[in-house]
Amino acid sequence: MKHVCLEIYGGCLEQHSLRGRLLLGTETQVDAYGVYPVEFPAMPHLPRQYEQWRDAYHGYAKNTRLGASGNQITNIGTQQPNLLKEVQQNYKTLVTALGTWLNSTRINFLNQEQLNEQPSPFSEQTSFFGLGNFILPPPMNEVHRIFVQTDFVELWRYPWHEWTPIRQHSHLDVVFSPMVYQSLKSPSAQHERVRILAIFGANGDLDLKGDLAALMALPDVELHCLRSPQLSELYSLWCQPWDILFFAGHSQGNGIIINNAEEPLQIYRLYETLKTAVEKGLKLAIFNSCDSIPLGQFLIQLGLPHAIVMREAVPNIAAELFLKYFLQNFHGGADLYAAVAQARSQLRELSRCDDHLPGISALPLICRHPQARCLHWHHLRRSDASPVTVSVGDRPSSNASEFPNFLYWCRWQLELAQLRPQALQEDPGRWVTVMPKGVNHQTPQQNYQHALANLSHWACGVQQTTGGFPQQPELAFFFPALGAEARQCLPRVASRELLPHLESLVVEQRELPRIRAAFLIAQQYPNVSHLSTAFQILENTLRQATKPQLREALLAECQQFLKELDAELVRSVWDSTTGEHLQQFLQRLLYYPQQSNRLKLAIAAVLITARGRWAVEASNVALEIFRNSSYLEDAILASQCLHQAGMRQWEVVGRLERYLGLATVQSHQIALSGALGIVSPNHPQAIDTLELIIEQQAYDLETLMAAVRTLHRIAPEHPAVLATLRSLLAKAQETQDILGFYYGLAALDELQQPLTPYISTTVIPWVCQKIAVFKAQEEPYLMAPYTVLWYCSRHIPYQEFANFWQ
Repeated sequence: MKHVCLEIYGGCLEQHSLRGRLLLGTETQVDAYGVYPVEFPAMPHLPRQYEQWRDAYHGYAKNTRLGASGNQITNIGTQQPNLLKEVQQNYKTLVTALGTWLNSTRINFLNQEQLNEQPSPFSEQTSFFGLGNFILPPPMNEVHRIFVQTDFVELWRYPWHEWTPIRQHSHLDVVFSPMVYQSLKSPSAQHERVRILAIFGANGDLDLKGDLAALMALPDVELHCLRSPQLSELYSLWCQPWDILFFAGHSQGNGIIINNAEEPLQIYRLYETLKTAVEKGLKLAIFNSCDSIPLGQFLIQLGLPHAIVMREAVPNIAAELFLKYFLQNFHGGADLYAAVAQARSQLRELSRCDDHLPGISALPLICRHPQARCLHWHHLRRSDASPVTVSVGDRPSSNASEFPNFLYWCRWQLELAQLRPQALQEDPGRWVTVMPKGVNHQTPQQNYQHALANLSHWACGVQQTTGGFPQQPELAFFFPALGAEARQCLPRVASRELLPHLESLVVEQRELPRIRAAFLIAQQYPNVSHLSTAFQILENTLRQATKPQLREALLAECQQFLKELDAELVRSVWDSTTGEHLQQFLQRLLYYPQQSNRLKLAIAAVLITARGRWAVEASNVALEIFRNSSYLEDAILASQCLHQAGMRQWEVVGRLERYLGLATVQSHQIALSGALGIVSPNHPQAIDTLELIIEQQAYDLETLMAAVRTLHRIAPEHPAVLATLRSLLAKAQETQDILGFYYGLAALDELQQPLTPYISTTVIPWVCQKIAVFKAQEEPYLMAPYTVLWYCSRHIPYQEFANFWQ
């Protein structure tokens, strides 16, 4: 999991450029992948545009939790449409200005001498060395954490999540930290239930019942409420440990109104009280009140791990809804950062708050101590389990006796589905593998139908099992490998028998599985009728989808399937009435206002396969993006579209060569080498670059594997691919490095190379040891050992495998 930390310091926001550093790394080593100086341009207009939005916002908003009284009303704003339009326009202008400022930010990893030797082929506006390409560097754009560390409080108030590179990834949120802070205070949880101290300030005109209801809806918590307390009642923060401190009511800046006193209570007057609470184990503070950034900053500087605050005045109903959504997400298993990001999206999409008052979903903000690790709900309560000690004999604790049976049952289902109906009729007792224990006693034909249903589910990405064995929680960890193997099995399955099970998935409402099932039917039974149906389902699903990310995924599935189908069949369906309707819809979608470049390129890639009049327009759109976008990811996707269309190949190759010559960050080099190798097979510059990265990567597994996979994609016969994987596996087996072992096996399996030399019964003990360690340390890498055990089930007899659990 990649972490990006952006430090900003020095200069004046309005008159001078700012300086800073960009740190790329992991949770445990924030600079693991490099530290780069950053130059931020001056932004004379941005603060003024923020003030204009805030003034219009405050003028329109009613019933906020700001430290002032007002009339109680139920709606978010007034009924004056002109004021609403002003807020909408000002917020749009603010978001555009913020994006322009961030896009103009440069990462200065080239010194002046290098710049003089290699003048940039880009203008100031089109350089792909901008900040956005480091926030989510392809091809490893699995960044889940973005931190901004600065003492410029103005930067905390801006809606960073609206910036295009972040808005395109709904799981991302921007977390802020101060530059000055005390050391982290984070003692272990002391209670079986999460302890929450909720302070409800003098409500005056506010109705805080919704906040209380959201807190009371939480199971397994110990909730203590203080309503309009006197200062003496805050003694609870001294004498008892708390996990969460919650405040609802009026606040503004450093002051909160906790009772009917005339003056707000300044937070610094509670310095020792709050410091003691932090030292006793307080892990999270939630200020569901207006303009509470200074409150969160103060607590973080005392050593609190995390706080949630509001950037500006927050309408009462929006504060209630945010708390409800956040607590449901956080208690439901999402980490703190994802829970806030999801609650923000839910405010925008489910409650439509931004339609009534633009900018409301931008108000929640996470403050983080720079030394804090990501927080989960289960971190807040004490586990009754004794301290975990790991030995060679340790086994996965969850469903340990059932897991081998379930693992081999899944393997049995894949093999059973590949039997022909005739074979079942001739020899009903014939099974490919020994039937695992726990399977219910059904007829061979019933078991065969269950196997076909499971194969359909798994090939379409549905984590669901049917018949014979109860689903186990471990399925989620090895499911990607199971799904890939299920798709490989499909050509060996009786199509007529499989068809009803795929059709049952088509009628369901889950978007991606539905599309996959429709195209799999066309693949298993290739004819005009089935492919036309798939096109109709794709168009209907795209119309219903609201999130750009979902539309991108649907179009990517379509493009991949079309590559695998007969070209004449695809062309005939594109030329049909159904194909024309889909092309017209995609063409309208292509020019839809405010469409992201990523979605435009996904649409263009599909339209280009039609080879019709819309394909020319799509190619021109891709060319424009390729020439003008400041994002490296856009340039790479556009180059693939242009290569597919056979358009401007010399320009594509020339630009990619220049980009690669300037790039010094390895993730950029890998992505550019892959793009260059696709448009110009066996390109020497691309191959040489990847060879050098592979030679240099002794420690960074993710970079190494990205380079190896890219090299195989552009030069399948290159000897370094298998040599590197074999060396990695031998070393990983010797050192019992489960991540290296998993990466190596997964890559060999993708290349359809034998895994037998690396798998034996000696692997099982230390792999299970890693499962116990990862569970004890709450590491997010359980996919690695469980997938290795899935590979073991292919090569180790069931009884030998099961003996380890007995």
